[in-house]
Amino acid sequence: MALPITETYDACQKGLLDGLLLPIEPLKGWKFADVIKTVFVAPSMAYTAPIPVFMNKDKWNSLPKDIQDTIEKINAEWIEKQAKQWDELDKEATELAKQKGIKIITLTKEQDAQVADKMKTVKEDWVKKTSAKGLPAQEALDFCIDYVKKNP
Repeated sequence: MALPITETYDACQKGLLDGLLLPIEPLKGWKFADVIKTVFVAPSMAYTAPIPVFMNKDKWNSLPKDIQDTIEKINAEWIEKQAKQWDELDKEATELAKQKGIKIITLTKEQDAQVADKMKTVKEDWVKKTSAKGLPAQEALDFCIDYVKKNP
């Protein structure tokens, strides 16, 4: 089931959920370390939260070239900075989990393959719904999967 993150802590606390599919950072950032006892690390389900910023294309095209270049330069600089920040937040959350005695289990390759197989329907449903909106869902999913394989 899909549940807003703002309702997830209470649902965990009340025992309404058996598990969550989230990055590890929310153990600290959303205080899930208070209500979670076990974390499964499933490399095939690598999960992070992209935070895109969009600009109206007509507005972008109306900007002078030097301003566009400046924005693109800043964007390129922040790719690395943001990635390092997420890595640091993940490390802090992992350390907090260890301090609180949360069991961290990394799945074997066989177990991870089983998880990936079970998640196929989730991906297929997403592609179907997103494609129905006229968006290139399969291409986007393929890009993400390929990227994760090349950048473990």
